[in-house]
Amino acid sequence: MTIHWVTAFLDVPTESFDEALRFWSSAIGATPSPRRGDRDQFLTLDPAEGTASLRMQVHGGPARLHLDLHVDDLGAYRERALSLGAHVLDEPGHVIMRSPGGLVFCFVSGAGDEHLGAVLADPVPHRVDQLCIDVPHAGFEPEIEFWDALTGWGSGHTALPEFRSLEQPAHIPFRFLFQQLGEDDPRSEVHVHLDISCGGQSLAVRDAHAALGAKVGASHVHWTIMCDPAGLEYCVTNREPSGPS
Repeated sequence: MTIHWVTAFLDVPTESFDEALRFWSSAIGATPSPRRGDRDQFLTLDPAEGTASLRMQVHGGPARLHLDLHVDDLGAYRERALSLGAHVLDEPGHVIMRSPGGLVFCFVSGAGDEHLGAVLADPVPHRVDQLCIDVPHAGFEPEIEFWDALTGWGSGHTALPEFRSLEQPAHIPFRFLFQQLGEDDPRSEVHVHLDISCGGQSLAVRDAHAALGAKVGASHVHWTIMCDPAGLEYCVTNREPSGPS
């Protein structure tokens, strides 16, 4: 049993889909694929190099991010996730599930020949390379234990006590980072957002994204919270972007 690849799906409401598509295409230097699906609801953001790891779909609810895990045995991973406390939401040819803390993810049939794309150099070096999973305070350890056991990648501590991470396999495009929300945070379910690593150029990336239509939120020592035109939160960080493997 192997997780071959991870895709982050930007689920965007109909009324803001076109604006969000223009933003992300420009922000990450991607070319939108032709739309597909029975309602033309899906598309891929194809990078200049490497295998696509970001897709978009028209979503009936508020903007959110969900994860697709590309695997070689849907049934086996479905049963593993169930045994670890996840719940099945639907099975329309793939398996839509919810983690014990409420994060929506899917198992989809895997494909081979995936490889990481190059670091983006326009306007400055940066890369969408991290998934930050925001976990309500009381459910922090159980959610990490779930993802650690599901992936088999192993978890570890970081320099900041409110963060933990999974070991990133060389063939997986995203690092999984877990953030423990404060006890006074009103969010009751786990959710996930994108992190863009920019090294020492995070302020330049922030300003470039703001010029494309993103809103600038709170700034911290190592990251700035941003919001895309559809209302989807993400962060630009001062982590150094990594190149292709």
